[in-house]
Amino acid sequence: MKEDKHVIASIINYKDIEKAIKYKTNIAAVFILIGDFVKLKEIVKLFRKEGIDVYIHIEMINGLKLDEFGMKYIKNEINPTGIISTKSNHIKIAKSINLFAIQRFFLADYNMLDNIIITTKKTSPDAIEIMPVQTSYLFSKIKAEVKTTIISGGLVDDVESVVNTIKNGAKCVSTSNKMLWKHEFY
Repeated sequence: MKEDKHVIASIINYKDIEKAIKYKTNIAAVFILIGDFVKLKEIVKLFRKEGIDVYIHIEMINGLKLDEFGMKYIKNEINPTGIISTKSNHIKIAKSINLFAIQRFFLADYNMLDNIIITTKKTSPDAIEIMPVQTSYLFSKIKAEVKTTIISGGLVDDVESVVNTIKNGAKCVSTSNKMLWKHEFY
């Protein structure tokens, strides 16, 4: 991910690909949230050619078995920068083959807050993504317990929500809101 950029373009339909490339100087990376393993290789190749880091949400890709062999296929044949998953076993497999792993969590209550801390300590992902951004006021509690990079996303409405989330400790904010891909955040 580009160190000086704070927005990750979440690709939720194929039309988003062109826009993400258009705004590549403003984004830190892309999260691929669509597709199948046939199209995926070309999409990843296109972004990598443009110098954009690509992370695949593996549970949203059709046609892949997500065991160790499937994960090795993703790493060696599709060649993303890394993967995103909500499942601890996927994170552990990715880490075992040296594939960058982002574990996604949904923070709905204080029990989930504790679960995020416990799970992150167990799985040791390279980064965690916590959704939605409105929970970013709790990031200090997570950062006090784990030293993992925090990304946030979900329900990102405007520039202010990105700025507040970054101020609260997130390195980046993932969003499918193309208006925010245009914006430069410092």
